[in-house]
Amino acid sequence: MPRVSAPSPRRTPSQGPTGARWPRSRRSVRPESVVLTINLEIGLITPPVGLNLFIIKGIAPDISLRDILIGSLPYALCMVLAIILLCFFPGIALWLPDLLMG
Repeated sequence: MPRVSAPSPRRTPSQGPTGARWPRSRRSVRPESVVLTINLEIGLITPPVGLNLFIIKGIAPDISLRDILIGSLPYALCMVLAIILLCFFPGIALWLPDLLMG
């Protein structure tokens, strides 16, 4: 039986989610790895997993988990904004490292 799949836009590994080409770098670090790292950080400070929230709760048991969550939300929103910016302008992910490392 032939395999049938829904058509999807073809993207090469060097294209971002918006279809823009990721800039090439001389190093092995790529802009999509920066986006992946920020996504992992968001997962560590937001529920339902929120491992870092429980670590903070263990360090400061007198502070409620709700207060800890409310305190971490501005940081999560800033990281979401950073991901959006990196999707539209992928060159900013490695601009400073390229400038400093030559």
